[in-house]
Amino acid sequence: MKNTNVPAIRFKGFDDDWEQRKLGDIYGSIGNAFVGTATPYYAEQGHFYLESNNVKDGQINHNSEVFINDEFYEKQKDKWLHTGDMVMVQSGHVGHAAVIPEELDNTAAHALIMFRNPKEEIEPYFLNYEYQTDKSKKKIENITTGNTIKHILASDMQEFIVDVPKYEEQKVIACYFRNIDYLITLHQRKLEKIKIMRKSMLEKIFPQNDKNSPKIRFDGYTDDWEQRKFSELVTIERGGSPRPIDKFITNDENGLNWVKIGDAPEQGNYITQTAEKIRPEGLSKTREVHPGDLILSNSMSFGRPYIMAIDGCIHDGWLAIRDTKKNFDLKFLCTLLGTDGMLNQYKAMAAGSTVNNLNKELVGGTSVAFPMMKEQIKIGDYFTTIDHLITLHQRQLKYMWLTWETKSWEQRKFSELCDMVTVGIANSATHAYSDSGIVMFRNQNIKPNFLDDNDIIHIKPEFESRYKNKRLKKNDLLVARTGYPGTACVVPEKYENSQTFTTLIARPKNSVNPYFLCQYLNSDIGVKYFESTQIGGGQKNSGAGILNEMPVMLPSGIEEESKIAEYFTNFDHLITLHQRKKNIHLKDYFRRKIMTGFDKEADFEQALITALQSNGWEKQVIQHPTEEQLIQNWADILFENNRDIDRLNDCPLIPEEMDELIEQIKRLRTPLALNGFINGKTVSITRKNPSDTLHYGKEVSLKIYDRMEIAAGQSRYQIVQQPLFSRHQKVLQDRRGDLMLLINGMPLFHIELKRSGIPVSEACNQIGKYAHEGIFTGLFSLIQVFVAMNPEETLYFANPGPDGKFNSDFFFHWADFNNEPINDWRKVASTILSIPMAHQLIGFYTVADDSDGVLKVMRSYQYYAANKISDRVSKNDWTAGKQLGGYIWHTTGSGKTMTSFKSAQLIANSRDADKVVFLMDRIELGTQSLKEYRAFADNADDIQETEDTVALIGKLKSIDPKDTLIVSSIQKMSNIREDADSKMQAKDLLDMQSKRLVFIIDECHRSTFGEMLSNIKKTFPNALFFGFTGTPVFEENEKAMNTTADVFGNELHRYSIADGIRDKNVLGFDPSMVMVYRDKELRQVVALQQAKANSVEEAVADPAKSKKYYQFMSEQEIPMAGEKKEDGTYLKGIEDYCPKEQYETDAYQDAVVEDIAENWLTMSRGNRFHAVFATSSIPEAIQYYQKFRKRMPDLRVTGLFDPTIDNQGGQKSLEKEDGLRDMLIEYNDRYDQHFDIGGYAKFKKDVAARLSHKKPYERIKPDQQLDLLIVVNQMLTGFDSKWINTLYLDKVLVYQNLIQAFSRTNRLFNINEKPFGSIRYYRMPHTMKRNIEEAVKLYSGDRPRGLFADHLPDNIEHMNQTFREMLDLFQSAGIPELDRVPEEISVKAKFAKLFREFSTYLQAAQIQGFVWEKKTYERTVDDIENKETIEVLVTEDQYHILQLRYKELRGPGSGNGGSGEVPFSIDPYLTEQNTGVIDYNYMNSRFEKWKKQLEQPDISQETLNATLEELHKSFAFLSQEEQKYANLFLHDVQTGDVKLQEGVTFQDYIYQYRNNVKNEQVHKLHRYFGIEEGLVYQMLDSNVTKDNLNEYGRFDALKATVVKEKAVEYYTKKEGKKVPLFRVNNRVNSLLTEFLLEGGKDIPDPSEGEN
Repeated sequence: MKNTNVPAIRFKGFDDDWEQRKLGDIYGSIGNAFVGTATPYYAEQGHFYLESNNVKDGQINHNSEVFINDEFYEKQKDKWLHTGDMVMVQSGHVGHAAVIPEELDNTAAHALIMFRNPKEEIEPYFLNYEYQTDKSKKKIENITTGNTIKHILASDMQEFIVDVPKYEEQKVIACYFRNIDYLITLHQRKLEKIKIMRKSMLEKIFPQNDKNSPKIRFDGYTDDWEQRKFSELVTIERGGSPRPIDKFITNDENGLNWVKIGDAPEQGNYITQTAEKIRPEGLSKTREVHPGDLILSNSMSFGRPYIMAIDGCIHDGWLAIRDTKKNFDLKFLCTLLGTDGMLNQYKAMAAGSTVNNLNKELVGGTSVAFPMMKEQIKIGDYFTTIDHLITLHQRQLKYMWLTWETKSWEQRKFSELCDMVTVGIANSATHAYSDSGIVMFRNQNIKPNFLDDNDIIHIKPEFESRYKNKRLKKNDLLVARTGYPGTACVVPEKYENSQTFTTLIARPKNSVNPYFLCQYLNSDIGVKYFESTQIGGGQKNSGAGILNEMPVMLPSGIEEESKIAEYFTNFDHLITLHQRKKNIHLKDYFRRKIMTGFDKEADFEQALITALQSNGWEKQVIQHPTEEQLIQNWADILFENNRDIDRLNDCPLIPEEMDELIEQIKRLRTPLALNGFINGKTVSITRKNPSDTLHYGKEVSLKIYDRMEIAAGQSRYQIVQQPLFSRHQKVLQDRRGDLMLLINGMPLFHIELKRSGIPVSEACNQIGKYAHEGIFTGLFSLIQVFVAMNPEETLYFANPGPDGKFNSDFFFHWADFNNEPINDWRKVASTILSIPMAHQLIGFYTVADDSDGVLKVMRSYQYYAANKISDRVSKNDWTAGKQLGGYIWHTTGSGKTMTSFKSAQLIANSRDADKVVFLMDRIELGTQSLKEYRAFADNADDIQETEDTVALIGKLKSIDPKDTLIVSSIQKMSNIREDADSKMQAKDLLDMQSKRLVFIIDECHRSTFGEMLSNIKKTFPNALFFGFTGTPVFEENEKAMNTTADVFGNELHRYSIADGIRDKNVLGFDPSMVMVYRDKELRQVVALQQAKANSVEEAVADPAKSKKYYQFMSEQEIPMAGEKKEDGTYLKGIEDYCPKEQYETDAYQDAVVEDIAENWLTMSRGNRFHAVFATSSIPEAIQYYQKFRKRMPDLRVTGLFDPTIDNQGGQKSLEKEDGLRDMLIEYNDRYDQHFDIGGYAKFKKDVAARLSHKKPYERIKPDQQLDLLIVVNQMLTGFDSKWINTLYLDKVLVYQNLIQAFSRTNRLFNINEKPFGSIRYYRMPHTMKRNIEEAVKLYSGDRPRGLFADHLPDNIEHMNQTFREMLDLFQSAGIPELDRVPEEISVKAKFAKLFREFSTYLQAAQIQGFVWEKKTYERTVDDIENKETIEVLVTEDQYHILQLRYKELRGPGSGNGGSGEVPFSIDPYLTEQNTGVIDYNYMNSRFEKWKKQLEQPDISQETLNATLEELHKSFAFLSQEEQKYANLFLHDVQTGDVKLQEGVTFQDYIYQYRNNVKNEQVHKLHRYFGIEEGLVYQMLDSNVTKDNLNEYGRFDALKATVVKEKAVEYYTKKEGKKVPLFRVNNRVNSLLTEFLLEGGKDIPDPSEGEN
């Protein structure tokens, strides 16, 4: 029936009447969920069971959770709830209802009314909100039954009448209220988390349990806090009341403020107003308080402190506290009095029974701890800031509740509210960057509700003038397209007429408040909208079309919009200000706890699963499967994808057939080989299923994975939760992983998680541990990528396989397009782990590098660059003749070759071009790149080499798909037009020109800028050209008036050397200036030459000569290195005047060789690494070769340079030929080779492979390695080897050539062994220093951010500083002898961090020449003549002791509560280092001395004690467990319980005691309890933790061996009375738990008859 009463407020566009309907007419099923006892079916882990406790206030909560087992869950299948169903509480808090969300699909429920199977379109959330109205609540109340516990019946709800509008209006109403709920919930969570954080910080910043200092201190404060009785510090007075109070209350504004408990703020510390006043006559009966006084409530809500901000009077429910002696900061004191510690003291002493009351004696009798005044002020300010934040969030939340209940709002599209929505400048602008000009903002400048101008760029006005229509206006909205799409801010007036790069620009209509729209976009409503609509794979983005379609709930007029916008903007501004004021040392803790914290790993795991399900992965999660179950899952998917007649013929795969597949996997074994298996698209098996009569006994091909079927076709994406890994050795244990991601049933990603506060390195270590145990074999060999995550950081890395090693240098962070790392777990789930990105990562962005024999996974910048190129090709107009494709600026060493190959592969797979040609500049570069390309390819034949021009022409004409990817030299390609007449027909050239050709030029900063590239462009006018370089040519270093942008077009992507070093993808440099000639001597030589004098006496005697001489002797007039002056002229330096011959003398070269020889073992790390020595000419290279052979005959050295012999060169040519001959003879003899000058190219290939440890030298023996390679120009660009760590330079380089040469040393190795690339330069050192500074400025800006390593004196100072801090740490913990690890977790964490830093500085210093034996080092100050001395504070012994303590951080007794997780990062490399440098000789000598003294009758006790003290000090070299046994042994020696044996050392006794004690402990368990000793040893060897103690029932199995009669007998004897069996069981359980977690413990012997 129709109801003419419509709502008072309607959304625009709806005017139909609402109907009254029975719920039974709307739902096909209204009935009860399971009703009865469910507790017998509860399980610790299983299926979530929805109960009435989970349904409240219209929502489903997880405040309390129960789980049911599989059997009970399956029995309720006909009552499972599905997405969109409704439930209502039928007993207790009746009427509360909720809608089943998507993540609870297929949920079972208990004692709830279920509304299912709607008969018509109904919006369940609309009904849910209707149930929450007062009208519905009263109607439900009318049908409830029961007195004590209320009930409603499902049958009554069938007759329940609801008011229902049309479906479209239902949806709008539901959407509106859901958005409001999201917003309110968001702020409620923020508020609650800030409150929790405040409470937690109170416990950490104030000392607990009578300790003298708190857990957390502000930097710079270490003194103990003072403990005093409170009454000794302050004056305490009680308030009073004039009576009867009613006669004194007044409305007179001149009355006295009357402070009552109701005047105290709900949050905050200041009383600013009162509700009532009293007449002045009452003053004599009360207590007056003034601003700055502190008052304390003493009854009801007692013990709450407040600060008076006004004058007033207090009644006797208050105590006034006055700090007359100025012992306290007021805000600190107020915070202190409100801590739990003080409240607990109040409660313990409070008088009264029903109501707790305080008095001044009780409060004065409390004990308070307080620090120095400066620290008090910091603490007081910190908590005041937090209180302000809480207050602001409360006000904002309160305002939200008010606003949505006021006026009618309407829903509009965003496009209807704006005059314009467009995109900013979308063309590359990097070539137009300038130091000043027009401001241009980027996506990263857009922050929620404000424009961040800390990192802005400027563009040239002439470039900007092309985009006048995109100039910004005041009050425009900038909306981010990438990074965090949808983030918005308003353009302030000062940035009117600025520009933006690829952001969205919205210009609101005059009738719309821009700040309201901005707040709306940044609200949870806006965030949710953009998350659901954003596009893209790895880099999510949005667009103008998406923004235009966004629905916006708009208030009734601009006045209300403005009011709301102003209110929230003010709040945001205030909150931002207060957040910025927080102490920086607590910032990480605050952010973690408020924003992304997970205290439980299981919660994080579930949240990540939900995020993955929202990003393309299937909703159904495979839980706790075994390997066999996953194999069957794979078999099922293979069957579904291959069931057609020519494959499986609709006959499923049987176990024998899957065994054959698994055998193929086992044979391939490595991730490298299995990458080809996965990406091979199909595999073959022999059919063994007799049901398949068509194929039985025959080979069939099965489709397993198609890299092109991304989120399409037959691709399946499954999540596996907690997969079970069976042990591979009996003595090990079964394992359970966290998450695994399957594509088409194959496990390709494995994810290990850690909760907040546990470093992500722990997840990496866990993966490494599993791999070491052989977990990732069989089906799990297919894993290609590992992911280690905690909520704040994510690392991903390729599976190194069973033969590889986990190297943290190759653990990568994903980043956005601008190379900003992405660590937030939600962004990780929506980028690299999302579909399609995860599918693409396996199919296109993993590289099976056959040259290294390892699988590699691409970094984010490689992904963006490859995509940019493939996108550019896909959009190219091949008839337009636009040859400029663009260039990629990726720093040398960042993997450009891999990136260029993947770009080509993407183009070839997309068929957007007919040919992709890699052009190399040099034959040796072409050789290395050809090898790399073929190593990267799925099939080496996919990369076609062109031996000569004829072959090149053939490949270009070919239509064979195998000829798509071609490698050639630029020389060959430039000759094609000239060869047209002799080697091909004219139509062949036309045929090639008609093809869609893409040229990729590697190292495009080099000679490709010459005539050859111009010839190629003329030959192929419609081809598209791309360049790759680590050092682009700019105006500062342009060649032939062309920059890289002129030749190739705009920059497509940048990853500079500064980015690479920051991300630890390449190493920094340690350039050292080696002074062969002293500056003063060189300056004098030049000064005499310029003065034309033979001696100083002659120069100073002649006025003209004297003037010239003194001019050149002055550093101010003539610098050592030349410099460019402001007017553009060049001022020559001393080194410019130095003749070239000065650097060609035998004395000079001998000095260079001597420097290299003296430092060789240190620089090469004991011949582990190799070096390159670059000289200025071929004759010098030969001379140096001969000198090295003479000075260092065992050095494995050779040279590489242009072998061409010019017959017109005379003697020089002969000397060159002799040098080449000598090098080849010596090389052939040493390495058993047969190279000659005619085959010099093969010699180069062999040298390159030997230096880089590439095939056939991957596992080269030390005596077959090459130590030093002498070059002139070759190998200084494009050649990669992680084994090169040093470059020696006797030549002058500039700009790109300098950076390229330096970069030969910066490839990643283990950071502890190769922390940087070392460069030692000799020739014109000051000029080279200037060149280095200019090159760095050009290629990494004015702030190179870690480009250069600290020098040796600086590293020693860093060592000294961190050592001092470690000593202070141990001394503050009461451990001055460093003989054990501190107990406090926070102290351990700081020690772990400091020791890692110390080790990094030590490793660097050792490479730079540091040795323990040398105690002082010199540092240059200002100039070469001025030195200062740096003393080494730490000794080698102290270092090894600290190293041992570092190892013990992870071991037993480390204070981790047996959790197995260390809440700070520990470097496995440092824990694996040998600390066997224990000075046992010293320890034994002290022991022998003490032992002899024991036998001397006249020795004094004082002497004995002194020797024993020396021996005890040496115990610091021992582990804490060893120290315990050492002390036991010494005690037994002193008591005569041990007989000393000749020839047995002190450490021998320690080992004997340790083994004896542990064996005796285990034997006692067997003797007294009957426990099986073998099982105990197994568990002790497994280093069990509290969390995994009973993993797979092993602890239960151990307890099952207990002989109960023996246990009862033991405890009966021990206690002297009969002990009930249940208590015996409990005590045995506790004893065994402690025994295993502590690695053993003493078992006391029971005493007979003890009473």
